[in-house]
Amino acid sequence: MAAAGAALFAAPAVASAAQTGTVTPSARDQGATSISGTASSERAGAGIAAVFNCRYFGRPPYQELQFNCLVASGRLQVVLNCVDGRRISGPILVPTGYYQPFSISCAPAQYSTFDYYGRD
Repeated sequence: MAAAGAALFAAPAVASAAQTGTVTPSARDQGATSISGTASSERAGAGIAAVFNCRYFGRPPYQELQFNCLVASGRLQVVLNCVDGRRISGPILVPTGYYQPFSISCAPAQYSTFDYYGRD
């Protein structure tokens, strides 16, 4: 249980594995009442260390993003970038064969982008 707790509050330095991509949830800049989208290893390009598919969802005041990720191989970690400069790490996800839901929050600040990191 301690290891699981440590994974949830891992420092951004732990996310030093090969970065597979950055997503900007830009729909909020267009006055949307919520944002949603998909981030996947297929869109990340060659040389990634994990095969995954994540769906994300957020709504005003854009402080928290909810993720639902399926990791087919490797390991995956999502890091939320906050407008106040903080980087909040999500749990390290391993292949389980089913979607793994989790949320990451920048509260009281808003988020700007998120990065996802793949590991072997």
